Amino acid sequence: IEEVLREHGLEGMSDSESAILLGSTLGADLLASVETTPRGALLGVVVFDARSGARYVDRTLPADPEAASEEVRDAVAAAAQKRALPPEERYGVALLSISNADLPRGDDPMVAGMGRLMERLLVSAPRTVVLERRHLRLWQMEQHLPTHGPAADAPAAPLLVRIEAARADAGL
Repeated sequence: IEEVLREHGLEGMSDSESAILLGSTLGADLLASVETTPRGALLGVVVFDARSGARYVDRTLPADPEAASEEVRDAVAAAAQKRALPPEERYGVALLSISNADLPRGDDPMVAGMGRLMERLLVSAPRTVVLERRHLRLWQMEQHLPTHGPAADAPAAPLLVRIEAARADAGL
């Protein structure tokens, strides 16, 4: 696998685009990406659907390598269970945008972090997958193909979410 990663320039794979490319190259259904710091400290694991790029699992990892390996194993098993659910029993959610309405511009990184935390919280639900915005158009087109119809493993129509962070006195 390391050779294939190098050939395709995917050594640092951690996004859905890379998962789709690598999944089609390897013929995989699911791909797990372990996120690390530049110094190699463990951060988290994300398990993607290798065909659609949907995120099935997104968890933080313990610092202990043995405990982390068990958590990665459990994350892949949870993703496989989610993927095995009938499409009508899975809920797709796409966070379209998170914007800073009227907070100081210096709060932009915090607002972006809120979106990332929201996605992590949503995907932790046992029947929920997170669809990234850039894949929604492909997902929508695939649902309407006249020759094949909806993909057998695609979740039902996704819930589209837009978040705006604003001062409490301005209302949310």
